[in-house]
Amino acid sequence: MKIKDRKKETPSTIIQLAAAMKALGAYFGENTDAEHEKEAKRLGSSKEYYRMRLVNALLGIVEGEAMLSESASGLTEQMLHAHQQALESAGAMDTKEKLLEFLRWRTLRIEGPLKQIAQDTETGPIPVAAAHAAHGLQQLLGISADGQHIDPDTISPTAIQANLNKARESLTYAIANLDIMLDLITKAEELFSQPETQTEATQANTSQQSKRAARISKLLLLDLLVPLCVEKRTTEFLIPKVDQSKFYQKGKEWGVWSMTEKALSAFEEKKMQEFTRTLTIVSPVFPLTVFALIDKIMGVAVKT
Repeated sequence: MKIKDRKKETPSTIIQLAAAMKALGAYFGENTDAEHEKEAKRLGSSKEYYRMRLVNALLGIVEGEAMLSESASGLTEQMLHAHQQALESAGAMDTKEKLLEFLRWRTLRIEGPLKQIAQDTETGPIPVAAAHAAHGLQQLLGISADGQHIDPDTISPTAIQANLNKARESLTYAIANLDIMLDLITKAEELFSQPETQTEATQANTSQQSKRAARISKLLLLDLLVPLCVEKRTTEFLIPKVDQSKFYQKGKEWGVWSMTEKALSAFEEKKMQEFTRTLTIVSPVFPLTVFALIDKIMGVAVKT
């Protein structure tokens, strides 16, 4: 193929980017400086941001073309060679450091949308696990890329350890979410494999497990919000989104997921007393206000 190796460091101009989009049938303007200046003003952005939007628009178009071309060619070996061509054209194959940095950049572009998906309260544990895994992967690639150029005499083991711990934490959260899903599948299999004569007992056990999970969730939610309520001395603030994987991990630290009913009741009473004492610092009635907020969040009727 008559392809020029990409060695230049000077970015393409806005005119050049728009011309490339026009060649692909994705730009229908006049492609003049005046036109681009007007569009940048319309977006309320700088020239640099407008150029970045154009670059990413072009990238999205080309990625769409790449997906179409790969669906037409089913040979894995040919697809891998084509992927290699993309890395070479981007100049990512010049050095191992460049390759690792480029792969990290690609991973960051995956992580962002996955994080947005994970913020949806209806999102299941698998997309959340994927978001954490992507974050852990980009951290590992960053550590690997840094290791290619760091002077061994000035390397900081403490900094490397901190970054590795961050990557490990992300991957741990990913595994925790997978464990949640695997546990749900196991329980579903157990439920549908039981004889019909056990249906009533199963339903009763399911109801009991649901109530138990609600009690544990209430403790975990209080553990998250009590410090915030005391700090702000009110319940009138934006409630932060709950990270289910962190909840699961905290529950494992407490040991509540495997406690007997008697042990859970004792633990529950102890934690509620601790929360009450902490909230009383604000005012004698503040615990009631916070507990009412928790019940409202969980959709549980306040007991009178």
